[in-house]
Order: sequence, then C-alpha cells, then structure tokens
Amino acid sequence: MYCVDSAAVAHGPLCFSASFSGFEYMLWWPTLRSYPQAALFSYFYISISTQENRLFAATYAAKKHKSRVYAHKSRAKKHKSRAKKHKSRQRTLARDRCVLQCVRMAKTTTLSAVKMARPDPDAIIAAGELVELRFVSGNALSLRAAKLFCLLIQEAGIAVAEDKQHRIPYAVLNETFHKSRADLAEAVMELHSTVVSVQLVSRKGQPFTKSGPILSDVEREPDSLDDAEIRFEFSKTMRRVIADSTHWASISRRAVLSFESRYSLRLYLWLSLRANLRKTAEDVSLDDLRDLLGVPAGRLDNWQHLKSRALDPAIAEINHLAGFHASFMPLKQGRRVAGVRIAWGLKDRAELVKAQKELDRPRVGRKARRAGLVESIAQERHRLAESLANAPGIDRTSPDHLDRHETGSEPSRPDGEM
Repeated sequence: MYCVDSAAVAHGPLCFSASFSGFEYMLWWPTLRSYPQAALFSYFYISISTQENRLFAATYAAKKHKSRVYAHKSRAKKHKSRAKKHKSRQRTLARDRCVLQCVRMAKTTTLSAVKMARPDPDAIIAAGELVELRFVSGNALSLRAAKLFCLLIQEAGIAVAEDKQHRIPYAVLNETFHKSRADLAEAVMELHSTVVSVQLVSRKGQPFTKSGPILSDVEREPDSLDDAEIRFEFSKTMRRVIADSTHWASISRRAVLSFESRYSLRLYLWLSLRANLRKTAEDVSLDDLRDLLGVPAGRLDNWQHLKSRALDPAIAEINHLAGFHASFMPLKQGRRVAGVRIAWGLKDRAELVKAQKELDRPRVGRKARRAGLVESIAQERHRLAESLANAPGIDRTSPDHLDRHETGSEPSRPDGEM
C-alpha cells in the first residue's frame, strides 16, 4: 500500500516509493495542479532491484569476505601450528643430541678400562669388536700369532688407539714365548699380512663392515744385536675399532699363554666378552661357529670332526684354566646338526682357586691332570702298595725282607766282602 500527499502533488512533481510482493517500485509523475485530489498517472517509471537487492548483495559480499578472512586465519593458524611443531621437534632433537653426547661422555670406553686395568699385570683389556673379528678369505691366525696379538695390545697400553709407533724388545717376547727370534719375527709378519673384518656402527647408527690388516707397519732390527727390538704400528682399522669401542673383555694373560689350541683361545676370548652378562647361553650356527673358532676354510666341514677336534678340546681347556665354565648342546633340524647352544657361568671360589693353582703349575703333565690320569695313577700305586703289604707268605720281620729305608735294614754280606 502507498499514499499520496495532495499538497505535494499540487505544488510540483512527486516521487514516491511503494512495495509490492517483495519488490520496491519507484513511482514518479509530473505536476498535476488541476487534479489535486485524484490524479491519473500519465506515465511512471519503475526501477526494480534497488534497496533489498543491494542489501542482499552487500550481505553476500560481507559473507564472502568473512569466509576469506576465516580461511586466511585458518591457514595462518595451521602455519603457526606447523611452525610450533617444527620448533618442538628441533628442541627434541637438540635435547636428544645433548643427552646422547652426555651418555657417550659418561659411558666408560675401552680405553678407560685399559687405563684402569693398567696396574694389574695379568689383565689384558681387549675391545669387544676385536674379540669378534672375522678373518677374510679363510685366513686364520696361528696360536702363536694370536697370543702375540694379545701381548702387543697389552704392551701398547693406553696408546693403543694412537697413530704412533710402538716398540718391544725381543728379550721381553722371548721371556714369554721361549721361542727363537726367527719364530717371533714370523709371528709378527703373520699379524702384518693377515686381513680381518669387523662390524662397526656409524655415527648415524648405520652398521657397516671395515676391513684391514692388524699391523700396518713393522720394523725389525737384526737378530745379531743383543738389544734388538721390533717396532710396529696398528692399522687404521684397529685404531678406529679400539677408539670407538664401548664394550670389552678382561682376559687373563696367564690363561692366554697357557692355552695349547688356537680354538681354545678364540672360544675363551668370545666367552670372556659374555661371562658377566645376564644371559648365560647363546645359539650359534655351525658356519658362525667355524668363524668364531677361526677354522680355516675347507677344514672340519663335518660336525663330528668339528666337535672332536675343535669344540671338545676347547671346552675342556676352558673349564680347566679359565675363571668360568662352559658347555654346549647340539641343535638339530631333523637328523642334521644345524648349530650349537653354548652355555657359560662363573666359577665359585673353590673352582677359581683350583684354576689359579693350575695356572701357577708348569705345563708338563697338564693334559694328564685335565684328563684325571694323574690322580688315577696315584690311586693305582697306592692300591698296589696296600695289596703288596697285605700279601700272604711274606714275613716282614725277616732280615731278608726288611725295608731298605728302615734302620738296620742292610742285609748280611758274604764272607770276604767288605
């Protein structure tokens, strides 16, 4: 509905608006002075979509702008959240690196253990990686070279990981091995020519294998000199292994020098690295066992030969001389032996004392003592002496049967004998 002011119509043109069915109509007519009360529209002009449409467009634009603002704020919030997460991750990584560095600094290294064990002349600290080293191309150290390797590590001491030349007189080695200088020189050259491989872990935690000789440089003075010595340098591989090592085995110098089989020495080193662990057994495949013992390639392929010629003698020697005892049990797959379970444990005080006494005794008769033959012979002699003493028909009081060690036991001499 709309209304018209007659006074306004009478005095001039009129422009008014009215609303019909949700649309706004703009009406205009000219001055009609002759018809002040009721006017007939001669013509009019209607304009559609004015105020409400403008309001709708403004509302839509406002909503669209608001949506764009919200999207912008959402993107800014997500960016801020990602930046916060990234900063938190960086702080976590920095803290982890700091903790790892502190742990590495606080953790005892092999070199620290070497320094602490220096006052004990019987202790040899061997890096765990050296204990479990493997020989390349089927090479294996002889018993003499393996013992010499342990002695050279002990002789180098805390400077074993340094890039320097070490020296040791022939006389010192001869006191230990009681071998000729030619034999000692041959053992040194064996260490110089044998290539080994060790498993290492990079600073990023990635495992890798490093290979190299044991000794990188060797100098030998003429054997004719009384004070001749051997000068040697450990290879870069050995120095890297020892410098980065954080686990080690404390082995006995006397036990190392007392072993009579290279398989016994290799197994002794392997067990020394595990003797103080919580676990007391480990499963080893036959191939790994051959590598562990240092069996040359192509030898002892049969399980019975490996057991009788390498494993049984090694276990017997270790139980006789070491500070721990060991045993093994075959692991079968069907009817075939696929591996062994090696078990170990520390000896009690009485067993330790017995092992130390055996190390103090000379090597002569050690195999018989290990096999129990010495006690058997002594018991047999004692039994025979008792049976002879209790044998019938022998008068122990007769002068002819007196013990020659007893007083007055000298028998009567024939006439004419002074």
